Formats: sequence, structure tokens, C-alpha cells
Amino acid sequence: MDNLQGFKIPACILSVILAVALGIMMWRGHQEELATKADLEQKNAEAQVYLDEIEALESELSALQEGESESETETEADTEQTEYGRAMVGFRISAVEDAELITTLAEEYGFTPVIVLDCTDDIEDIKGYIDATAASEWEYMLTGTPFTDAMNENILLTLDYLEESSLEDCGFFLLRTSDNASSKRLLLQEDGFEGYTLYSDTPMDGVSDETGMLYFSYAYVQTFGTSLDAQIDYLAQSGSAMITVFDMGSVNEGTMTEAEVRSGLDSIYSRVESERLVVTTVRETADAIAASAQTESTESEDSTEDEAYAQELQERIDQLWVEFRAVYAED
Repeated sequence: MDNLQGFKIPACILSVILAVALGIMMWRGHQEELATKADLEQKNAEAQVYLDEIEALESELSALQEGESESETETEADTEQTEYGRAMVGFRISAVEDAELITTLAEEYGFTPVIVLDCTDDIEDIKGYIDATAASEWEYMLTGTPFTDAMNENILLTLDYLEESSLEDCGFFLLRTSDNASSKRLLLQEDGFEGYTLYSDTPMDGVSDETGMLYFSYAYVQTFGTSLDAQIDYLAQSGSAMITVFDMGSVNEGTMTEAEVRSGLDSIYSRVESERLVVTTVRETADAIAASAQTESTESEDSTEDEAYAQELQERIDQLWVEFRAVYAED
């Protein structure tokens, strides 16, 4: 009996030891579980910081992109609503008596004529043309070819006489195709012109990249025909600007009739009636071209800035996703 009782004691001790060991293992397992849970919660909290910033940046990027899209849509809508051709009516005067017919046509059709002064004419003749039209407060545009030093001297004399007569030129020079060179345009700029007109089968307008001068098209009419009608039609469709200059010398010489001049004006005003064209002054046209160029420049700058900022946002978002994944990749 004593021997049997001796064996019971180690069994009890063993049971106690096993129980303690099991308890320790369970405690350690629980502690590891708690540690793992705490580590995961810490990682989730750290990752949530990245997710919150990513969400905020993606929302800002989306709003920026939607804003650009809406702006483009509004610009297209505004263009559709306001785009119309700008027509100006000019007369290359060659006799003092021309003022009478020009006055009649201006009053009948309701436009402000542009008197085109050819600076290859004698300066005294030019002064006579100015005197004959000064009371009407019309606009004046200068022209002449070939563009020589002598003609440039006449340009300056004409500008001076307009100033002495309390008149102003419109600021634009009718530049013939043969004189359309950068050296000539720079000389015009030095003379004080803010812009020039160029011949084009398809009317156009804008700002010269080379000089920063404004420009638009002209049509020079010595006889009315389908070519002018096509130019006016294109003008109405394109929403650009063009001055139609009737050569009064051709009228005086009999190679163009008053009826043909009226046909040209009728061609312009038929588009006005269909609301595809508006008859304006050179000054109004210049202001519109300058405003349009400024708007395009501002929109371009804003678009460039927005694109750069959008790229910065996207790069930051991409970097945050890398840092987010790195949180769970840590040992």
C-alpha cells in the first residue's frame, strides 16, 4: 500500500505541471493574439490616414477634371451662340466727288464707311480727300504699294494731317500681298499702327506671333462677282472679320458701276438679315479681336496650370498608394 501511495504523488505533480504549462501556453497564445490584433489595428489606423488623403485628393482631382469639361462645354456653347462674321465697308477714294456717293450709300444701308487713303497719291490730293470727308466722322485706313521709303514718308505726313484735322486713322494699314513681309510689318508698327489687313480668299483674323499686331482680311473690289460673294459667305460662316474695299477709281473710270457697288453691299446685308453677319467699324472689330485673343491666352494659361496641378495630384495619389501597400507589407 505504501508503494502505491508513493506513485500517486508524482501523478498529481505531473497533472499540476501540465495544467500550469497548458495555462501558460494559453496565456501566451492569448497575448500573441492580442499583440497581433493590436498590430493590425495600428496598421489599419496608419493605412486609414493614407486612404483618407487619397480619397480627398481623388475628389479634388475629379472636381478639377469635371470643371475643365464643363468649361470646354460652356466655351463651345458660347462660341455657337456668339460666333458671327464681322464685316466692314471701305472705299478707296480717288476724287473729292466720291464723298457724295459714299454718303448716299452709308445713309441708305446704315454703316460707318472706312475711307481708304492711298499713300502713293500726291499728299495734297490726300489732304483734299480728308477735307472732303472730315465732317462725316468716318474712319480712315491707309494703304499703298510698293512700300518704299517715299511712300512711308507720305504715310507719316498723312497721319500728321489727320491729327491736325482732329481726326484719327483706324490704326490699321491695308497691306498688299506683295508687301507682306516682316520688315514691312515691323515698319508699320514703328509708324504707330496696331494692326494690318491682308488679302485672303478665306477671311481670317487674329494676332501676329511675330509682332503682336492684330490682323484681319480685306477684299478689294474693282468689279462685283462670284468671288466676292463667296468670300462674304465664308466670312459669315467662319465668324472671322473682313473689310470689303470698293475701288472708287474703278467707278470713276467706268470699269465698275454704282449698281455693282450696291450688289456688293446687298451681298453683305443679306447675311446680316439672316443673323450670320454684323456690320461694324474697324475700331469695334479690333477691340473684339483683342478681347478674343486675351480670352484665349487666359484660358490657355489656366488650362496649362490646371493640367500641371492635376498631374501633381495624380503623382501624390500614386505615391500614397505605394505607402499604403507598404504598411501591410512590413514584417
